[in-house]
Amino acid sequence: MIRTSKRKPMPTRAQLRKLLFYDSKTGQLHGLKKGNHSKGNKQKLGDLYYIKSNLAWVYVHGKIPDTKYVSFIDRNTKNLAIDNLRLVVVSERSQGAKMHNTNRTGVRGVCYDTNRNKWVGFICKDGIRYGGRFDTMIQAIKWRQNKEQELFTILPR
Repeated sequence: MIRTSKRKPMPTRAQLRKLLFYDSKTGQLHGLKKGNHSKGNKQKLGDLYYIKSNLAWVYVHGKIPDTKYVSFIDRNTKNLAIDNLRLVVVSERSQGAKMHNTNRTGVRGVCYDTNRNKWVGFICKDGIRYGGRFDTMIQAIKWRQNKEQELFTILPR
């Protein structure tokens, strides 16, 4: 199942070029009109705030397809240089996320099931959860790594 979100309509490339200046090497966005100021990772245009990375992508490449999102290659959300931005689908977007702060194993998608005394490897794609139970942590890690390569084009960091 492909998820589509109800996004607010983005300005066109031509409209953005009248309202903003974007330096694709440094990633700096500057409002050309009074009132077009930025706040954190958002840029105000008229009465609405837009995510800066989306504005940068549209400014350079045009429209963002409904099934895609703009993602940061180096995970630094302040680095808006166009070379650091890429379009991904939802499942690829979550691959680049940081490891959860409650993770005790140090490996994404691997945990210990104390009820069954087994190591568990798991991974999700398109709403489907894949998993298995293993005798050792090493087996669970290897299974997880193999499944990542099988399911995804962009591997998690």
